[in-house]
Amino acid sequence: MNQTNVKIAQDLFKSAIDLMKQEAFKNPENVNDTRVIANLAAKHVKWDVDEAYYIISMLLEEVNDKEVAGKFNRLPEVHASRWDYQ
Repeated sequence: MNQTNVKIAQDLFKSAIDLMKQEAFKNPENVNDTRVIANLAAKHVKWDVDEAYYIISMLLEEVNDKEVAGKFNRLPEVHASRWDYQ
């Protein structure tokens, strides 16, 4: 892994968060980064619920919480059966 590229990507990510705070929220000083990251991710997947579940699952695995990720992965199945999306 090229650490220079990782640093550039992290800097760009932070810049995207800062830009989005200014453009998408009335009071950007009151919005935390996590809220903005969620907003950016939702826009990226075009508000697709299944893709959102996948992002959450991948995030849990990235932070090494495989136990919770495994349980969380059942959520789309439960959601689909509850709302008869099958």
